Amino acid sequence: METKKFIAYYRVSTDKQGRGDLIQSFTEIESGRKNNRPELLIALDECRKNKAALVIAKLGRLARNVYFISGLV
Repeated sequence: METKKFIAYYRVSTDKQGRGDLIQSFTEIESGRKNNRPELLIALDECRKNKAALVIAKLGRLARNVYFISGLV
């Protein structure tokens, strides 16, 4: 079976937003219905340790459950 290939595209509004370092990336292979997200927890921990922002391409990719998302905020 051939592995799907992906290309990331980022759009920012200002030059300042465009200057940044991607220090790590995490991929979770899990249904959007489930709330067990070990990779997300690791990513959030790394954000805290590195004082970094978590970047998500699309909120719907994080979860389908609004309650789950609001709990992260």
